[in-house]
Amino acid sequence: MRPTTQAQSQHGLPAGNAVPPKNVNQVRPEWGDARAVQSRFGICKSTLYRLTEDGKIRSSSLRERGKLRGKRLFSMDSIAAYIESMASGGEGEA
Repeated sequence: MRPTTQAQSQHGLPAGNAVPPKNVNQVRPEWGDARAVQSRFGICKSTLYRLTEDGKIRSSSLRERGKLRGKRLFSMDSIAAYIESMASGGEGEA
């Protein structure tokens, strides 16, 4: 067993606030439903609908003609861009 360093835990994972390296094979989906967005970004459903209504993120409704219900999908790229714009001190115009 190799000795651990201060930056690594005994399991070889980054310790403390260190960010683990990104998996280059991991691809973010282009679109996701509210549950996928909440899991990925921690944004609740009501906030997603408000941001969509305000034009800050993109969404699309998949609904068959004549049906009352469908599936609302949200653009993961537009959400990431909105978050980045907010982190940069912008007004969230993505």
